[in-house]
Amino acid sequence: MKKIALALVVALLLPVGAYAFDPGDLAALVAMPLAVAAVADVSGVPTSDLVNVVSAMNRANVPPPQFVEVIRYVPVALVEQPRDTQFVTYVDSQVDNGIAGDELAYGIANQLQTYGVRDINISNPPDIVVIDRYNYVPPVVIAQLSPVSWDPVSLVAMPLAVAAVSQLTNVPTNQLVQLVAALNGAYVPPAQFVEIVRYSPAVFVDTNYGPQFVPFVTMQVNRGIVGPQLVSVIQDQYQTWGVPEVH
Repeated sequence: MKKIALALVVALLLPVGAYAFDPGDLAALVAMPLAVAAVADVSGVPTSDLVNVVSAMNRANVPPPQFVEVIRYVPVALVEQPRDTQFVTYVDSQVDNGIAGDELAYGIANQLQTYGVRDINISNPPDIVVIDRYNYVPPVVIAQLSPVSWDPVSLVAMPLAVAAVSQLTNVPTNQLVQLVAALNGAYVPPAQFVEIVRYSPAVFVDTNYGPQFVPFVTMQVNRGIVGPQLVSVIQDQYQTWGVPEVH
């Protein structure tokens, strides 16, 4: 059902207004459906609200670079408990009042600041590098939407797990330090941090996969994959490399 809804969202990206297309925006135009798909995959984002926001921005002829920059941060406003429809209502009202193009993008960016996001760059959006759709949701958004379980047992276990692994034979200390730094920088919750570190020796001591492990994790973090999403990626890679499933 969600795939059908997502297809409808992507269909909404077809030009419907009088936006004067700039050939320099081609990369951003290609990135638009990828960015929307990435946002749709964020846990807790209501598809109906996302459809509403995408439709409104499209009707208002928001240029592709500004569209992509705004939509990347929208999850912070759509994932609210209890569900908050004020943001969607705001976007609709602006479009109904004739606010369009860059002006609407600036207005939405200012509105998103009330949700704790201050990194949106409307005047000079970052260059779009189309690798895959998971590049688009910024780490600050994922971290804000990923509740960290402050389980005191897990917090205490973190340094103990690192110390235990560091004492094992053939575990390279420098690579373990790099792994810990990457996990911390990616906002991995304590319980999952402990599990990843506990299983890491099985990879570190493998002559085939050991040299690839830390670069693999670092690459994921550099691509913006953090928090629980990073945990899932590492779990999948562990299984590929023959490590039992990490819980």
